[in-house]
Amino acid sequence: MQSLTPQQAAFIETVTDSDSIALEALAGTGKTFSLQQWGNKSTRPGIATSFSKSTVEELVKKLGTKFPAKTFHAIGFTALKSSGKTIKLDTSKMYNATMALSEQHDIPFELQGEIRSLATIAKVYGIQPDPASPEGISPDTIGIWATLADMYDIEFSDEILSHARNVVNLSNLSFKKDGLIDFDDMLYCSLIYPHHFSKVGIILADEVQDFNLLQHIMLKRSLLPNGRIVAAGDPHQAIYAFRGALGNSYEKLIQTFSMRQLPLTVSFRCPKAVIKVAQEYVPHIEAAPSNPEGSVLYPSTLNLSEIPKTVLCRNNAPLMRLALRLLVSGRTVEIAGRDIGQNLIKLTERITKKNLSSEAFLDRLTQWKGREILKYPRRQHSITEKATVLSHLARAHKDLDAVRKHLGKLYPDPKSKEYRPADVHLSTIHKAKGREWPNVLFLDSHLIGKHAQTEQDAQQDKNLAYVAVTRAQRELTFITSSQIEGLED
Repeated sequence: MQSLTPQQAAFIETVTDSDSIALEALAGTGKTFSLQQWGNKSTRPGIATSFSKSTVEELVKKLGTKFPAKTFHAIGFTALKSSGKTIKLDTSKMYNATMALSEQHDIPFELQGEIRSLATIAKVYGIQPDPASPEGISPDTIGIWATLADMYDIEFSDEILSHARNVVNLSNLSFKKDGLIDFDDMLYCSLIYPHHFSKVGIILADEVQDFNLLQHIMLKRSLLPNGRIVAAGDPHQAIYAFRGALGNSYEKLIQTFSMRQLPLTVSFRCPKAVIKVAQEYVPHIEAAPSNPEGSVLYPSTLNLSEIPKTVLCRNNAPLMRLALRLLVSGRTVEIAGRDIGQNLIKLTERITKKNLSSEAFLDRLTQWKGREILKYPRRQHSITEKATVLSHLARAHKDLDAVRKHLGKLYPDPKSKEYRPADVHLSTIHKAKGREWPNVLFLDSHLIGKHAQTEQDAQQDKNLAYVAVTRAQRELTFITSSQIEGLED
């Protein structure tokens, strides 16, 4: 068995305590191993949970049957089933509710997507607009809806608000009448309607920096009155506020459950040279004495043949540009994020369903970009990013059908039988979280914080830089697109 650091030993010794514990586990500090050892020593039963399926699957491997691991969605689904209803999964229920309302009120097509988006986000935040129903998690005020619309770049008006409220109510009605739920309802409906949470004495919660408000409340409702939470996370890796995660989730949990705080600061993943860079973002992270020196490189130029197997970047556009140039040079390439690829394909179809020439599509793309920025000025950065990605790809192909086909190849599904790893793996930093590689190239690090509009945005981007740096196990390279030979415009 791996020897314990004093910090790991101090945490594992708390197994006999009654306090709830917050473990600040920095990148590569052996968090999962520590949770495993804690769970092995515990004599009290409990459950383990996290916000993501992949994290829960890892917990299942490490903790076994003593602490059965469940996602929050699984916990919510169980609560809904125990209410006595026949539950049916309908992933299209929000779309169907929007369409039903649109037919009834003749809602213009261009507003339907905005209405559905706002209604969906409202469910993530627990807003219950029907005053006849049990009180929601968040207050149903115009200010709350307007704030959410602003946060998620959704068009907002009195008309959109009224329809979004009705969509949520129609969605809720389909649950009450027919037991229809979507994945958001596994959290939402389990909280705002009569529910039956199984209560346990101990909950091991992992990656708690990424929890949203509904998940915080589900923890409360799943815990016995004398129970304890053992929460592990790294507040400096909180990067999912755009998905509804609380920016201060880790700190809020500490406050809610009066947790005793313990650190894991000794990183075994990153070499000493990389840790020095990471300390610019998180000063108290430290390298294990046995870690190799490693290297951090700042080359003035780099040719395409020298690009390492893993490239990380804040934005998608530089990745697409590099991917296309690498393909021309003869290297195979993949970009992480099949969902991103599918969304880009949907965007091309939104612009036109026809197979236009690249030149004609680029004209349509420019028109679309101009209209979107005019309608949604706060979205200028994200609109420009999508347009830039598609323009890079369109210039490399003769027509739009070829663009769509190539998008599917560049963003493969790693779980498909046909999947084969490429020579170079490119990823946004968001998609790289939880992973590690021997050699990492951090592309265009100057983009970090460039478009931050709020203090929270700036902190999230700082966290992104820390996540990117701490993926490197041996060597970390900083380079800009302008310094890569053959990547010039």
